[in-house]
Amino acid sequence: MSITNVITPATKKKGCKPFLLKVMVFTPESGYKFDIHVQLICGDENEKTWKIIFNLHKKIDDEFVHLVGIEFQTGNAEEDAAVEKISTDGISIAQNRIFGSDVYESVKPLEDGHEPSDAELQVIDGNIRSAVLA
Repeated sequence: MSITNVITPATKKKGCKPFLLKVMVFTPESGYKFDIHVQLICGDENEKTWKIIFNLHKKIDDEFVHLVGIEFQTGNAEEDAAVEKISTDGISIAQNRIFGSDVYESVKPLEDGHEPSDAELQVIDGNIRSAVLA
């Protein structure tokens, strides 16, 4: 069942403007690609929540099929500032290297559709955090 909400300007304080921005598409190896999005979500009291979304795709026949999506939500001011910087400046060379190696390699095993273990999630979270803060 779908739910539709109407948000009028009178119900939101000014200042925070939510968005979803694709900041990178990368092909780490033949037949695979991933894209990275930065998302800003604004709360009822104008509080900001920053997220990195990592989507892995695999080429099947002639098109790329979405395999898995990982959502990383920042947890402190340093991470907030780093993700905000990505939204304005793009991915740095150091971040690119980490996303293209460590993050990709830790997410790729999930392509089989299994539910990730706590250990796998911890590795992915640590790798994305390292990339964001690089």
